[in-house]
Amino acid sequence: MRLDRFLCELNIGTRSQVKAFIRQGIVAVGGIPAKDPNQRIDELSDRVTFRGTPLEYRRYVYYMMNKPEGVVSATRDNVSRTVVSLLGNSMIETVGVSCPVVWERTPERTSFRWAGWTRM
Repeated sequence: MRLDRFLCELNIGTRSQVKAFIRQGIVAVGGIPAKDPNQRIDELSDRVTFRGTPLEYRRYVYYMMNKPEGVVSATRDNVSRTVVSLLGNSMIETVGVSCPVVWERTPERTSFRWAGWTRM
């Protein structure tokens, strides 16, 4: 994976901001300041730091919960509370860009649907 993409996926900044950070030398790979935004890294084994803080790459973040009664299995609803609203802002900010998948389970079937890309 390219270094600039890695940093963007972690919500460090936009692609242009991340490239500027790399050229300023505040991003290091393996303890050596990076200079090229197109530098290839192994996101699972290379040690990447931003302003001295180590970054940990997680491609997906999963949350599992038991849906309380009265809460709807949706990402948005004008009437009722939704399962996404139960997550809270701090958890959503941790994820940044998310693609919520809402699982619906009834005694007859278990199904899922893609809720779409959202910027939280």
